[in-house]
Amino acid sequence: MELNLAAWEDASRNRAQTASDQEIADRAITAMGEDLDLVLYLLEQSGFFLDDHYRRVRDVLRGR
Repeated sequence: MELNLAAWEDASRNRAQTASDQEIADRAITAMGEDLDLVLYLLEQSGFFLDDHYRRVRDVLRGR
């Protein structure tokens, strides 16, 4: 996730100027969302209760 965040930070500065930086930023956001979804899944499977807003974020990431 840290690598995707670094890629997003680098690309987000220039994304309004170049289409390739916008694509890099978009891919990094997608990858971070997938990582977060897996972390939330792991927590839930480990017996931790997820607050409603975490569940809602996960649903948004999954496109619901």
